[in-house]
Formats: sequence, structure tokens, C-alpha cells
Amino acid sequence: MLEELKFSRKGDGNHELATYRSQSRPQFSRQSQQNEEGGAAVHDDIGGGVASATRLEHPDSSRASLATSVRSKMTSTEAKIGAAGGILYGLISLVAWQLWACPSFPHLPSFPLMSALPATWAHWYVQHQDVKRLAGSLWALSVIPMVFFLSTLYTALRQAEGGRGYWSRIMLVGGILTEVSVVLFSLALLMAAYHPSQVSPDITYTLNGIFIVCAVPLGVGFMTMTAAIAVVVLKYGGLPRWIGKAALIVGVFQLGFQGSSWTDHGTFDGSGGFLGLYLPYASSLIWFIAMGIAIARMAGKAQKSEVGRSPDVAPA
Repeated sequence: MLEELKFSRKGDGNHELATYRSQSRPQFSRQSQQNEEGGAAVHDDIGGGVASATRLEHPDSSRASLATSVRSKMTSTEAKIGAAGGILYGLISLVAWQLWACPSFPHLPSFPLMSALPATWAHWYVQHQDVKRLAGSLWALSVIPMVFFLSTLYTALRQAEGGRGYWSRIMLVGGILTEVSVVLFSLALLMAAYHPSQVSPDITYTLNGIFIVCAVPLGVGFMTMTAAIAVVVLKYGGLPRWIGKAALIVGVFQLGFQGSSWTDHGTFDGSGGFLGLYLPYASSLIWFIAMGIAIARMAGKAQKSEVGRSPDVAPA
């Protein structure tokens, strides 16, 4: 659908015409064209091609200036790619954890406690070396779909928030910190499983400890990301309100990861405690998958609503 926006101004015998043509694309939601004194603007929430133009007038100047700004916004296809990224990140991370925690796949978790001796951990890594390497590789690869998910999420929140996008940028920084933490603990795991039979058990034990304790910055990054999501969604919209409320709850759960830096046994044990591992990590993966499904459904509904819609072209 071809859209044409025209803006004209007459003054001092001069006539200025600014024309912008843009190819519109499927979108989640569309707001009606808004005309205000001193300018005109067209705004789409999350989705199709967007053009906005604003006339800026300076009282002290003999001539008014016409400023046209164009912002490109994601299509339904791009939104679906981001949604798939969130789902894939959750599923890949779940499989990676299963490979790390279990002697074989699929199997019930069976691994030493953090308080176990270095020799016990080293022997465990020697026995299951290849499976632990695969787990580390999958965790590292999970960062790729998460990049697309964060891009889609940032675009959606940025458009809903408007203005300077303060909270949207905080969300993005928190997401990047989460990704960096994933990279760090996957690297520590790969090093621990690289040659466990050829190095001192103390080295393997230390690398495994780094792998476990990296959950602390991971939780901080994820908590920052979800807090910013909750603020934008509950205050400005852009996504269903249940996403903002769920983000608050899951963000609080991430505080359990902090126990990894204080204890190596009990419920806050980072390698197997309920509050130190299962609750925060499982809730975060479920949240990623649920977010991906919600965004994909929104994109699908928006795409269907565009089918059969007549072109909206301004007359020349």
C-alpha cells in the first residue's frame, strides 16, 4: 500500500512542498492520522512503515522551516523473527541445562553439590566430558536468537514509550548484560569440560565455580531488563499488560541467584537449590517462551487484519 504525505506552506510568495512516499508494511496497531496546529504527524505503534513530518516554526525568523523526520518500524515478519528468537532462546537454554545437569539426555538431574570436593567435580566432568561440552556450545549459541528477540522487544517498547526512550534503553542495557553473562558462563563451562583429565582438579573446580556464580550478574541483568519492561508496558502500553505484570514477578525471582555468592549448599545453592537455581532460572526461560508466543500471536493477528484492507493513498 503506497502512502503519500504532502505538506505545503505559502509565505512571502514562496511555496514549499515536501513529499514523502513510503511503502507501508503490516503492523500490530495503527493510530489515526493526527493533525495539530503547526504540523502534521502519522504514527504507528508497533509494526508497519512509518513516516512522520513536523513543521517547526520560529516566531523570530522571517521564514518558517519545514522539518521532515522518518522512522522505520518493524514489519510483522520482523516481529515474528524476534518472537521466534525468544522462544528459541528459552528452548535451547533448557536443553543446555538438561545436558549439563544430567548424566544423559533426557534424564533426571544428577550432579555434585557445590560443597563437594574438587576431585569429585573433576571426576564428574571427566565422566561426562562430551555432554558438558555440548551444553556449553548450546548456551553460547543461544545468544544469537536472543539478539533478535531483544531487537524486537526494544523496538516495541521504544515506540510505545516515545520521547527519549529512557526506560526502553535501560531494558536494552539489561538485556545486553544478560547476554554477556550467558557468554561468560558458557565459556567457563567449556573450559572446565575441555581437558578435565589433564589438569588439576582445583582448576576444574574453579572453572565450574565461575560457571555457577556467573548466575549472579545474569540475575542482575535480567532483573534490570524485566523492571524496565514492566515500567514501559504498564505505563505506556505497547504490549499486553500481563507481560508487564509477569515481568515484575519474574524479575523478583532473579534475586535468588544472589545466594550463589554466599552459600554452596541449601535452598540458595546455585548448582541445585530451589531458590538459588530452579525458581529464578526456570521462571526466566518460561517467561522468554511466553513472550515469544505472545508477540508472534500479535503479529499474526495484525497481518490478518491487513488482508483485504484497501489502499490508503492521498490524492496528488
